[in-house]
Amino acid sequence: MQRQANQTGLPDNLKSGMENISGMSLDHVRVHYNSAKPAAVQAHAYAQGSDIHLASGQEKHLPHELGHVVQQAQGRV
Repeated sequence: MQRQANQTGLPDNLKSGMENISGMSLDHVRVHYNSAKPAAVQAHAYAQGSDIHLASGQEKHLPHELGHVVQQAQGRV
């Protein structure tokens, strides 16, 4: 079986690392870079379902927000 190309917007190393830790595929995640949505809720970034919205220049928050996506998918929050 051939592995599908990463089309999530996540850096490959972050995606594979979190998949190994969580034991779940993150192929459903979509990252929205330079999103205006975080500003609407006075944030730098946020996760909603499998979507991660990052304001311009706020990529440092991506690992944290990915953690929220995993928590939500596992039903822990």
